[in-house]
Amino acid sequence: MPNGTNLNVIGWNQEKGYIACGGDQGLLKVLKLDTGKGQGGGNLSMNQNLQGHSGQIQVIQWNDQYHKLTTSDEQGLIIVWMMHKHSWYEEMINNRNKSVVTDMKWTPNGEKIGIVYEDGAVIVGSVEGNRLWGKELKINLSLLEWSPDSRSILFGTPEGAVNAYDYVGNFLFPIKIFCLRGLEGRDASLAAIEWYDANRQGFLYEDLDETAAQLCIAYKCGRMQLMRKETDDRPILVDTGMHIKSVKWNPNGNILAVAGSYIE
Repeated sequence: MPNGTNLNVIGWNQEKGYIACGGDQGLLKVLKLDTGKGQGGGNLSMNQNLQGHSGQIQVIQWNDQYHKLTTSDEQGLIIVWMMHKHSWYEEMINNRNKSVVTDMKWTPNGEKIGIVYEDGAVIVGSVEGNRLWGKELKINLSLLEWSPDSRSILFGTPEGAVNAYDYVGNFLFPIKIFCLRGLEGRDASLAAIEWYDANRQGFLYEDLDETAAQLCIAYKCGRMQLMRKETDDRPILVDTGMHIKSVKWNPNGNILAVAGSYIE
């Protein structure tokens, strides 16, 4: 990174192998590694600086299906980037000028994007750039996640609550959180909400093994629960013994990677 600029977030495009790196002072780079053969592999076939942000990059999300990159910074500026003639260019810009973006997620099919702001605002837009709907939920928001069939959305709050809404923003029900029992009064900040998308592997959501965990709700304190579906009242409870930073499912959905630091 130029001048030793600190990195804050990274995103990997699994379809094409691009890596987006976001850091301080608006630093945004897209890299791509040549696979190569023998001793010659590992060279960069792309190392492009993307200009447009001035604040620290805080959220990076790829839309693999439609080959788009979406980024947001500490000032709430959102930029959608597209590939044109082997380079990334700015396609769309959005800025509410009211609050910071805490999370963005594309639907598994890449057709819609959900954006949540710290002040409780939610915006859902189409891949073409049209605003589909927006709401003020009157609660602070930290995370969101789409269901694999894109019919529902989970919203997480800074206090650790997770609520289910339908795809047009109507409240459905709160998610039951079992993994924090015994920790009443302690910090219950959310680290991640990750719902495994089996559609990438050609599975139908309805045909998945109902005994396999698909939804992970993880907390920074190290506790997490693995759920078979959003209404699962007997989830797998895990105490990792670490401060959790992020979690990710592998493409097959049979391994969950958890990253963080040990609790001393």
